[in-house]
This record gives sequence, structure tokens and C-alpha cells, in this order.
Amino acid sequence: MIITGTDIYKFSIPMHPFTIATGTMHYAQNIFIRVHTSNGLYGVGECSAFPMIVGETQATCFEMAKDFAAVWKGKDALQIEDRMNELHAATAFNSTIKSAFDMALYDLAAKASGQRSSWLVVAPWPSVIESPNVTTARAREPAATAMLASWYQCSTALAFGRSPSAT
Repeated sequence: MIITGTDIYKFSIPMHPFTIATGTMHYAQNIFIRVHTSNGLYGVGECSAFPMIVGETQATCFEMAKDFAAVWKGKDALQIEDRMNELHAATAFNSTIKSAFDMALYDLAAKASGQRSSWLVVAPWPSVIESPNVTTARAREPAATAMLASWYQCSTALAFGRSPSAT
């Protein structure tokens, strides 16, 4: 399953001001990616930059995502550890955008194996939970909810943290 391309999108979700000791955010500054493969499957991933904590912004994540997509083009999507090591070798830090790429590969691996990606994550449920920025969108922005629902037509399906018997 060879990576043929990656779509990269910026998506800002308005939210009530979120304040912690290091600062206040008025928008969840997200990046969504879709990694396409030679067999027609695609995996999705997302991240939400929080510059006061990690030093990454939506803009830096977007630019790094373009570089990461180029590194992975033509490579095997199922060799997750090798792909992530390539990103670590390409640049230090940038863990926020790296997590979106990691998520997309696990989504692809789940689709290829016919499982949900939450079952592939090595963590006991319900310790794996949905992203807080997705929760914010669902609770406050109907348009964002519709957009996210179309994006998550994938094996993750916003169901992280639910037991296999609940699906």
C-alpha cells in the first residue's frame, strides 16, 4: 500500500475563549490531512496547534505537513514505525503535526485490516478519547459538526474510548 499523495487543510473552529496559565485561545487551530494510497484507501489525521504549549501554530503545522507529505510519497503506508522515524529524522520537535500523520497511518492500517483504528492503539479503553477540539466543534458549531462528520468517514469515526461491545 504505497502513499500516492496527501491532502492538507487548515480548519479553524471558533470556541469560547480557552484560558490556561500560558495564554488564551479563541479558535482551535486545526490541520486535517488525508493520506491517499495506491489501492484507493485513504487515512485521515488531525491536530490542533497550541503555540503557548508546543510552540507550533496552524501555519507552521501546515508548512511542515507539506514537507512531511513529500518525504512519504512513494513509501509503504503500513510501515508505520519507519514512516514516523523518517519524520523524526527530517526535523526535530513538531510533535503536533507529526501526530496527525501518525493518526492517518493508523487509520489506513485499520482500514486495510478491516478493524477500527481504536482497536489498533496500544492503550486500554477508555484511555484513548476523542480530540477535545472535535468535542468543541460538535457542541458549539453545527456547520463544523457537519464538516467533521464528512471528514471522519473513516475507521476512527469519533469512537475512540468506546468499548468494542458498545459498537
